[in-house]
Amino acid sequence: MKTAIVFSGSLQSIIRQAAELNGYISRNLSYTEEMEAWIVSAQEIDVKTIGFSHQITCVKLARVRTNHVAEEYLEAITKIYECTKPQILVFGSDWFASSLAVRTAYRLKGASCIGVKSSQDDDGCLLVEKAVYSNHLTAKLRIRSSPFCLSIAKGFKEKPELAAEPPEVERFALGSSLRTDWLLGYRCEQTETPEGLTTAKIVIAVGKGVGSKEQIPLLEELTKHLGGELGASRPVVMNAWLGMDRLIGASGSILSPEVCIVIGASGAAAFTVGIEKSKLIVAVNHDEKAPIFKMADVAICVDYQEFVDELIKRLHAE
Repeated sequence: MKTAIVFSGSLQSIIRQAAELNGYISRNLSYTEEMEAWIVSAQEIDVKTIGFSHQITCVKLARVRTNHVAEEYLEAITKIYECTKPQILVFGSDWFASSLAVRTAYRLKGASCIGVKSSQDDDGCLLVEKAVYSNHLTAKLRIRSSPFCLSIAKGFKEKPELAAEPPEVERFALGSSLRTDWLLGYRCEQTETPEGLTTAKIVIAVGKGVGSKEQIPLLEELTKHLGGELGASRPVVMNAWLGMDRLIGASGSILSPEVCIVIGASGAAAFTVGIEKSKLIVAVNHDEKAPIFKMADVAICVDYQEFVDELIKRLHAE
């Protein structure tokens, strides 16, 4: 299969991508018959500053006007594709590259997969492996619609054989008519992501039964008194009562605390898979038929606010 390795963004970002993409090539793309690199950037790129795998035979360069408008990148990638039509497009692991992989597949009527750990040819289809359920399982998927647009998983550190000389370079003149003047400025801010949820000994897990975002401070107060961490079911984070980093369950964190106090969560399977390894589960719900009670070690059928107020009062007394 003919493969294109897609580099995007600033020179610094492209150099980081090259380190991971070369490792992915070394481990997974030995079956590829022909391989080329596409570089799309707003900067003038000197290919001598980038280490390319020896399997890459040529480089296609496309210059966009800004590093921050994805539509320009998509237009450039589509135009290069129309000239060479590779079966596989491999993108980097960062969020921007992943979004380009998905959006490129949609534009080219192909298929996409992000966070890919391995890939192999399967009689015209592509078999890929990726981590699922918060990295607790590995899924093997068959992708049928070409072009296959893959964004790789993070962490490829192999040091493959690099090309002794830079590959042949071909420049693409885009002449884009897209407007970019609507973007007046751009700033990146790093946010701190709490890491205590997965290692906490005590977890308060709240569901939509707590009623509203206005109730969260009370539950945060209880969590603080207990010296634990606050987590949530999907309806809570989807309503922005808590951040996505607090999601518990199949698509969030899988926990194994000493004590898990579940407040206002009915007990859907996608949620309970995230707490079933807890040593002690205390469930608080006003509905005596709530499924969560079936797995709870301690079941308390009461209005949760009564429970929280009384527990805080007793903790204050101590």
